[in-house]
Amino acid sequence: MINPGDRINIPCSVGLTPGVSVQWVQNGKPILLDFSTTQRRHWNITNDGQTGLTINRVTKIDEGLWECWELDSRGSVKQKALVMRLVVTNIPEEPYIEFEGKRMPNHSTLTIRENTVVNVNCVVRGASPPVRHIFWYLQHQNITQESKILMEYSAEEDVSLAISLLTINATQDYHKKVIICQVFHVSWLNPVTASASFDILYVPAFSITRDPGFGYPILEGMPVSLKCDIDANPLSAAKWHRDAEPSQSNASLPQIETESDGTLYFSHISKSDTGWYKCTTDHQFGQFSSFGYYLNVRKPAELQDLEHILRSPLVPPPLSTDTIDNKERIVADSEPNEAALMKAYEASKESFETSISGSSHQRYNERNGPQSIQQHRECTGNRINTGEPVIESINRTVIALVGSQISLAARFCCSPRPKKVYWIHRHLALMPKRTIGPYTTKELIMTSDSMNCFTSTFEISSVKPEDSGDILFIVMNPKGIDNALVSVNVTVASFSVSRDCNACTGDWPPDTAQASPANEWRCYELTMASVVTHIVC
Repeated sequence: MINPGDRINIPCSVGLTPGVSVQWVQNGKPILLDFSTTQRRHWNITNDGQTGLTINRVTKIDEGLWECWELDSRGSVKQKALVMRLVVTNIPEEPYIEFEGKRMPNHSTLTIRENTVVNVNCVVRGASPPVRHIFWYLQHQNITQESKILMEYSAEEDVSLAISLLTINATQDYHKKVIICQVFHVSWLNPVTASASFDILYVPAFSITRDPGFGYPILEGMPVSLKCDIDANPLSAAKWHRDAEPSQSNASLPQIETESDGTLYFSHISKSDTGWYKCTTDHQFGQFSSFGYYLNVRKPAELQDLEHILRSPLVPPPLSTDTIDNKERIVADSEPNEAALMKAYEASKESFETSISGSSHQRYNERNGPQSIQQHRECTGNRINTGEPVIESINRTVIALVGSQISLAARFCCSPRPKKVYWIHRHLALMPKRTIGPYTTKELIMTSDSMNCFTSTFEISSVKPEDSGDILFIVMNPKGIDNALVSVNVTVASFSVSRDCNACTGDWPPDTAQASPANEWRCYELTMASVVTHIVC
């Protein structure tokens, strides 16, 4: 390969001897030459008789297959020597990214609003022969199928222009990713690339957390914080607002201050802080607001009966007009009575903990031991014949590893069939056959021994640390309700062995005088992951 305008010498293996002549041939056609160095093509003969062809100022017409033939005195071809295939190229300019009609520097940033369809071009100029292959990559993913190549030839300069047109829908997934244009040409030993990165602008998305976590009762005097995290580009600051009841004006409410990290902090929360709260932000694309969150503050003495709460209308206090009109981003379950169910959960949990606070042994029996199931049956046995719901069995305590899958099952009986069945976990209230993120409730299954008994299952596909806490199961029919709590302890996997243990199945260490090879002494230790290890001695 040679560039236009360069000089090349093509050797010939056929030597000049008496009675022999040499004929140069290009693409099968004889070429007439002379010995004048002023000619663009001329003979080049060395002192030892070696012949060659010199071409000055190579052009496109010099391309092709060159041969030198040995001719005898009669002009007949005695021998053909294949010399070379000459390719006249023009090394193209390095490729570059073109966006919105502008040539972008290499490694530049392309700023695009999300969900916008745009064209990104990769341009290669001055190529001869033309560029045939241009590939596109998003990070390491080949997206060449989304592109097409346009060619333009200049006869005057004998070069080609190649443009690869890539059409993409710039979603938020493209944010901060690198796009690469890779070009191949015969004059390059390795492909040459041009690249740029995406800066995708997208509207705010809100994530609200509470400390203490959702599902735990908020009592007067305790510290409480609401944190608003906003995912937006460009970044946008969070600000908390409180909405008054419809009969009041927001102007009558005291101003609340949001910390720089989006936290609303109550050092000593009071009953007057009860109400609807929302997180807002002023963004480049307008003003945005989170869904409304109802903060329920109770006095310690307000331990309402769960059955009374569930029999009352399950409707949370109304939102103000401003909150209703907002384009909400609901990230939790949208059951219409969820707020009241959460209030019921908190009341039930608080009442339950108060009732068992007398002793740690009583708490263990109530929540963990099989005795609690029998006690529950004895206490509620008179309800079975009346048709009221009776929860007969449920996992009382579950120890789960982070990332593992757990399944909770509850068996209950009632007649007529249940009107409402709920699993309440954190900020979610799930009816049967629902899936929200990693949480799934299965369809009620009628047990084989009775048409009035059912099994309900709640699954967490991948346990997270925030899943630690109590999960409430509620079943209700026209004749009554019943509920049960499940305690979930979440821990990180660990493994340990202890040689100093007082819970052995015998004295530890064993009496060497009484020990025999047949005696097996085990010492058990429960780690935080509920891994049981044993030592055999």
